[in-house]
Amino acid sequence: MPNTALATESDGRKQRTNDSRLKIVEAMLQLIREGNIAPSAEQVASKAQVGLRTVFRRFNEMELLFRELASEIHRTFSPELHKPIVGDTWQEKLLDVLDRKLNIYEKVHPFREAAKYHMHTSEFIQKDTEYWQKTEKMILQSILPQKVKSCPILFNALNTCLGYEYWLSLNANNGLSKQQISQTMTLAVTSLLKEA
Repeated sequence: MPNTALATESDGRKQRTNDSRLKIVEAMLQLIREGNIAPSAEQVASKAQVGLRTVFRRFNEMELLFRELASEIHRTFSPELHKPIVGDTWQEKLLDVLDRKLNIYEKVHPFREAAKYHMHTSEFIQKDTEYWQKTEKMILQSILPQKVKSCPILFNALNTCLGYEYWLSLNANNGLSKQQISQTMTLAVTSLLKEA
């Protein structure tokens, strides 16, 4: 077989591999969005419309799939988290970050819950969760004046009131609307600002 034919065949195989990988990742993301935080290989194969063997062949270890999912989530949410913060004062910037987080939490919620479910069996997810926590703390530290950063109680209180777990407790346990959650978290943050 001529070299050009071999190259074409090889390129075709690579394209099919990439196509099936993308289908599998998108199927996993879609299942998680729908609330299935731990979909089985059979469910992923069915949603992706590929064979079960293809799922196992592409991702013979779940860690590989977790890495693909994390990469997709980073591509989706990192730009929102890292865009320039708006506000003339640090207090205004803090409220801008809160508004941004409320938007992100709404979208990332099923993925955060899936990460929590798999965290104890995945070293990669543990490290990725730590990365997000550190990133959020760094953003908060970049806004706050030294007098607030140097007060551990106030800093941690603000970090908690801006955090996903606080949003989740309001969202899951109190049956509040999106607007009520926003108002509650804004009240908590602005009350703490009076201590600064």
